[in-house]
Amino acid sequence: TEYRCQSLGAACELINKGSIEQACFHFGSGDSIAPILNPSEELNYDIFNINVTQTSQGHIISSSEGGCLEPNTLIPISVATDERVQCKYAFEPTDWESMTFLGENLFTLEHTLFIQLPDPSHGQSLGVEFFEDMRIYVVCQDVHGNMGPIDPYVVEMCVNQGPDVTPPVIYSYSPESGSYVSFDATSSPIMVTTNELATCRWDIVDQNYTSMNNDMECNDTIESPSSPYGYLCSANVSITEDINNYYIRCADQPWLNNTSERNLMTESRLISIKKPISKIKIESAGPNEDFKIPTEFGTVEVTARTSSGGDFHYCRYTFDDFGSLKGDILSEGDGVKVHKKALSLAADNYEIYIECFDETGDFDREIINFEIIHDTSTPGISRVWQESNLLNVITSEFAECKYSTNSCRFNWDDGTSMGKLRTHTIDVIKGETYYIKCSDEFGNVPSGCSIQVEAT
Repeated sequence: TEYRCQSLGAACELINKGSIEQACFHFGSGDSIAPILNPSEELNYDIFNINVTQTSQGHIISSSEGGCLEPNTLIPISVATDERVQCKYAFEPTDWESMTFLGENLFTLEHTLFIQLPDPSHGQSLGVEFFEDMRIYVVCQDVHGNMGPIDPYVVEMCVNQGPDVTPPVIYSYSPESGSYVSFDATSSPIMVTTNELATCRWDIVDQNYTSMNNDMECNDTIESPSSPYGYLCSANVSITEDINNYYIRCADQPWLNNTSERNLMTESRLISIKKPISKIKIESAGPNEDFKIPTEFGTVEVTARTSSGGDFHYCRYTFDDFGSLKGDILSEGDGVKVHKKALSLAADNYEIYIECFDETGDFDREIINFEIIHDTSTPGISRVWQESNLLNVITSEFAECKYSTNSCRFNWDDGTSMGKLRTHTIDVIKGETYYIKCSDEFGNVPSGCSIQVEAT
């Protein structure tokens, strides 16, 4: 926490506040050394089919065979530093302010960005300068403002140039296939990201690209992809069934007028969107009745059981009103959609507002009311009677009763038990007086007798 960090010394402050990289850092004077950069060792480069070779100025990225990289592929630009720094990059030497952050704008030890390699032949077709040889210049700065290296760290690579004979690849898409939409939804946006500039179509029937009936909106240009991972196409589709299937195919090189000259996807990307049979529902919520506790404070388990809706259910609560619901989440159960949280509460009257929602945004609400009663009273005697030589005592609540034939001042532990029930029966002797004390479940015992009875 910020307080704990500052307690370590006046020069200690939090960096990367609010992120998973939040850390306590000592800002003392004396550091004038520029950060040192090296190729990251955290990434498994084999899964990208690339080799990374360190040089005196930086590192070279090559294919797994040692040659140039294929165009329209996604590769990582990743460096490691000897201290927590921010890093930026550019495609030509420039000043710090003109560069772009390599990864997040945080002081970290690892810095990674994925870039989409351009196709030099596409650039030539459209009059855009995409070169076979690429250089990316990286500079980093620590918390003291020390910037380095003096000569930028250089990541070098080359991209193969030649005729494009491969269809576009859909790198990512949304929503995730199998996702739910709201029960009331009549339409849903869908999006795909391709590795190269393309046009895409969709249909509810899986068929070839030219036969598909619906064009997606693809507004990117070859120089300006919407995403670091590629080029974006989107559409708005109708939701009419419980399960709605949409098949998507794309074609590259949209500047070519003749579709037969373009590379077309031969397999569709399927996005399946589900609609819940019914909205999420709170089946039960509690506690919904008053209860007693032996102390001024007690532990109360607030619960909610949900059904229907999407796959993922969450519940939250507040003591104020539904307008003030924030982040007080009831924990989720193990597949049975039971949500609960133990609260330490004082004896009082309570009204708790519970809202449960699923991944579609649908929700249900419930209000529970209960009173926590600090029970300091001892059990009362509701009825006493004798039948023959049997004495019967009924208490006002579940209780344990004990008796003595000496006086009401007997020690509780020394008394003779009459059982732990509501009806208590013992054998008695005519003329004997029975001094009886009763204790409730919380151990409340009268100082004197609950009742004294002379047997007849």
